Amino acid sequence: MRLIALSCLLFTATAWPAEQRKSQRDYDLGVRFEQAAQWKQALDAFSASISADPTAPAYLHRAKVQLALNLPEKALADLTEAIHLQPQSAEAFRARGESYAKLGDHKKAIDDFAKAIDLGDGISQVYAARAASYEELGYHQLAVDDDSKAIRLRLDDPAPWKGRGIALTALGRFRDAIDDFDQAIRLKPDASAPYLERGFAHGQLGNFELAIEDLDRVLRLDRNNGRALALRAAAWAKRENLDKAIEDFTAALNLMPKDQGLYVARSAIYAAMGDHQKALADRNEAVRLKPDSAEAYLARGGSYHELGMHDKGLADRSEAIRLRPDLAEAWCARGSAYFLLGDYFKAIPDLEQAVHLKSDYAEAKE
Repeated sequence: MRLIALSCLLFTATAWPAEQRKSQRDYDLGVRFEQAAQWKQALDAFSASISADPTAPAYLHRAKVQLALNLPEKALADLTEAIHLQPQSAEAFRARGESYAKLGDHKKAIDDFAKAIDLGDGISQVYAARAASYEELGYHQLAVDDDSKAIRLRLDDPAPWKGRGIALTALGRFRDAIDDFDQAIRLKPDASAPYLERGFAHGQLGNFELAIEDLDRVLRLDRNNGRALALRAAAWAKRENLDKAIEDFTAALNLMPKDQGLYVARSAIYAAMGDHQKALADRNEAVRLKPDSAEAYLARGGSYHELGMHDKGLADRSEAIRLRPDLAEAWCARGSAYFLLGDYFKAIPDLEQAVHLKSDYAEAKE
């Protein structure tokens, strides 16, 4: 009996180290595949390592591979297990924050990034990642603060320069934003995103020629960038080159056919050109894509009015008011339509409501 017990102990003592040795071999192999960006092989190797002996580093690295393969839900599960096994791993909290961010859960992402920082993860990427989540939630100043920390930690990383520029743009600090985009471009001149954001900032300052130059650069680097085409169209419109504006809006819609805002924007150019039938067609599509948009109904009401379909125009403006009773422009448009039709009894209350909602509304006062 004692011999049997002794043999069992010897078997256990030799079996577990063998499993651990196999796990370590698979883990080392996975790391080599991960460094070579051979994601499928890395995933298989880390999975074999976990099967032999589940360790926090194996879960962590398999999660990193899953993030590289855009599998954030699977990465999240692995990182939660890694944190369970090694609760002081700053790297695991940072990676789990990235997973939450990819899944759109920015509040949880921020919590994990904060935990990573508390555990000593002071690298610039964690501050830049938290800044991006703050920006997604509309906390622009907090995003500026974190990106500034990331920049101080690593001056040669273009990402926080770009990120801070985006946050500064949201705060209306367009000149400061342009300075940051300039630096991001100096550090990585072949990246299209800083040109795109700088072009938008130039446009907000009324520098439409500079905006177009930047957006041209974006489209040379990424010819299927729908946002760049839309922004350039808006800049052409501001420069009163309506044909080019239509051309760019049409190209943007070919890339993003479900973007309701693009139909509204192109319809405004058609209306300015006097082509109210095409404007109406675009506004019909805008209403179809987003039937709860007061602005779309308001715009289509204008087209109906221009085409002499006053009953439909009044109906659309009434629908805009129903959807957004705080929209002064809708009250003004309906009041103006009543006025032009000679129905002053209905026109005056609508125009008064427009002024009530927007006290400096000159058109309604007139």
